[in-house]
Amino acid sequence: MYVCNHLKKVGVNLSKVEFQSDNGSEFIGAWNRKRGKTIYETIVQSYKAETSQIPIGRCTYNSDVEAAHRLIEDEFYDMENYKNKTNFLSKAFTYILYFNYFRKFRYKGLKSPIEIFKEINKNKINFKHIGNLKPIILDSFVNFFNLNDGYHVHRSDIFVIYYTWHYEILFYIFKII
Repeated sequence: MYVCNHLKKVGVNLSKVEFQSDNGSEFIGAWNRKRGKTIYETIVQSYKAETSQIPIGRCTYNSDVEAAHRLIEDEFYDMENYKNKTNFLSKAFTYILYFNYFRKFRYKGLKSPIEIFKEINKNKINFKHIGNLKPIILDSFVNFFNLNDGYHVHRSDIFVIYYTWHYEILFYIFKII
């Protein structure tokens, strides 16, 4: 909901968006699920967007996502110390802005994610704000959902953060149709 609301706010027509995921149970539910939608599918489809999964055994379909995860791990989590949740969220938001607007990717023609997104998206989208998705603590929202299927992170003392790995990832999670 958080990501979908943000995308709507900056002018993305969600009926033209497809959220692509791997086949993790948090996206598709239990391996033996016979019917019904997961909470992920229900939320995404309530915004008139579509969901799809990469083919089983084709992890290279998510190679940009996995590369971004590695960069975030190396450049942010391994490099920063956090005094408290507020300090963590502040540093995370600063990193998101850097990652989306300023970090150049050699394997992407020395362009930032926002530069890439502008090139492939000529729609009336607010590019100034699309990469400004503020991080939130997922634990704060866990009680709002009926978590009967899939894998779900239980409350913990660990800072669990939900930005669907901000927009470098979103560029590859959703495709403008």
